[in-house]
Order: sequence, then C-alpha cells, then structure tokens
Amino acid sequence: SDVYKRQVSLHGCAEKYLVPIGRDVDAAVTAFDVVTPAGSRYHVVVGNLHIVCSDHPPSIPTRQSAVRRLQTHLDGYVSEPNIPVVRIMVGDNNLNTQQVREAVQRVNDADPHWRVYGTTADRIGDNVAVEGAEARFLPIAVGRSFRDRGLRNDSHDAVAVVITLRGASQPAEIRRRKIESQRPLSGATQPALQP
Repeated sequence: SDVYKRQVSLHGCAEKYLVPIGRDVDAAVTAFDVVTPAGSRYHVVVGNLHIVCSDHPPSIPTRQSAVRRLQTHLDGYVSEPNIPVVRIMVGDNNLNTQQVREAVQRVNDADPHWRVYGTTADRIGDNVAVEGAEARFLPIAVGRSFRDRGLRNDSHDAVAVVITLRGASQPAEIRRRKIESQRPLSGATQPALQP
C-alpha cells in the first residue's frame, strides 16, 4: 500500500571524520533525508565509529573521549529551518553500554539528550546511541552470544533499534497502544497481547 511507503535519500556523500584523540580513530558520517508517509521531513545523520583495540588499545577514558567528540561533531549538523535532525551513533566503540552513557551524558539542560541501547548480552562495542527521535531496543538473535553467528565470525552481537519519527505512521505501535487501552482496568490479570 502507498500509505506505508517512505522516501529515504542519501544527502550528499559519506564523509570521513578523523576523531582528534591523538590516535588513528575515524568515523564514516552519512546523512539522509527522510519523508514520512504523512509528509513530515527529517534529516538523519549517522556516525559509524570504529575504535581498534589490538596490541595497544586506547584507555577507556580515551575511547569515551572519542565517542564524545563524535557526539559533538554530529550535534553540529543542522538542517533547513523547521526540519528536525535525528542523530545516530553506530559501529564498534569498544565500550559497554554504561560507558557510552557516561560519555554522552548531558552537562547541562541545553545539551541534546542521547539515549544508548545495547544488546541483551551487553558485549563491548555492541550498542547504538540515538538523539532526536524516540527509539526502542529490538532484540536480534545473531552474533557471538547466539547459535547464528551472522556473516562474520567475530566477537559481536547484532544490535538494532526501531526509530520512531514524529508525524510518521507507526501501524504496529498504534495497534499496540489500542490493544493496551482496551484492557480492563480491574485487578484481573490477563495474558499480554503481542503486537
């Protein structure tokens, strides 16, 4: 159905951002323009950071500094007036979810509020940070902690989040809310319904 079609287009070319932490750490930054079925427009910027931890790994504070610097770089992306910007950090930062939360925490109320999502096993580097949109964790049974190792035999689990853009049609979420609103308010317990 045409109602569920979305337009997503690459906004320019991906760029390489050399994270200035005194080590060879870089990120690929890609921007997209998204138009929802309702006609809402968004600018989505994704920073894919990879911090190599081989023979001489950077310290955890240095890795957190790299995440903060990429965060600042992504926070600097602006769009046309009245077009919201969604910022997403992915990749292998070689930090656990709590360490990334510490790195992107707000210093004052004016700072953007980044949310960090990790895999169930919370393996090092298996997390995603999102700012500017609602997101929820989506478990995927692929990677080191699962029978399905995925395409590569490495030490990571797949991590995914569902991004919800304001003004977008979200049929599964709408249906879930409708089902939840129809549940009786009495103390009787009923099995949870799946969306």
